[in-house]
Amino acid sequence: MIRGGHSVVCMTENHPLEMLEMRQYRPALVRWDFEEAAIGICRRACQRKGILPVIYVSADEYDAISPQKRYLYQKTDPPDVDFRHENEWRSLGDIDLGDLDKDEVCFFLP
Repeated sequence: MIRGGHSVVCMTENHPLEMLEMRQYRPALVRWDFEEAAIGICRRACQRKGILPVIYVSADEYDAISPQKRYLYQKTDPPDVDFRHENEWRSLGDIDLGDLDKDEVCFFLP
């Protein structure tokens, strides 16, 4: 559901317990908006892998984003549409976890 049809992996800088409090069932999508389990990756590893913060702007500002970074776009039109509380980061395509050091990753299972 990313504008432009990009395949992304979505992450957040929020603590997993914060995300559980925000979790909602989305009837139109017939699913929950977040999984209960989480994989934590430290910021330096995310940056090394090219995982970047989402760009929260209005739809009118979309064209101003460089084409290479449009996968980071998230429409923001407060108060009706505002996802900034998710503090989302995205990877374009899959993330290879195989090369992470054990101090760069953790798992959260409720």
